[in-house]
Amino acid sequence: MNDMEPKNGDEYLVNRALSGDAYAFEELTKMYYDSVRFLALSILKEQQEAEDIAQETFLKAYSRLRELRKPSSSFLFNQTFSFRKRKSLDGSER
Repeated sequence: MNDMEPKNGDEYLVNRALSGDAYAFEELTKMYYDSVRFLALSILKEQQEAEDIAQETFLKAYSRLRELRKPSSSFLFNQTFSFRKRKSLDGSER
């Protein structure tokens, strides 16, 4: 880690989470959950589905932390769109 890197930056928090710090991923979740949920809600127009998508997004992000080379919020937003697209394709859309 670079000494100039902020202690609450995405990359720092992902690295901390990868080394076993559960608090670090919780902080990432707190930082982005509302934005991801709002994005899902703006697409789905249904509160409960937006909550489900947001939770799935963070579960997926956690399971793929090791794959991130340059952690950023765009990963979460891409995951949100991916879940939305999959819901459309599998016919589970209302």
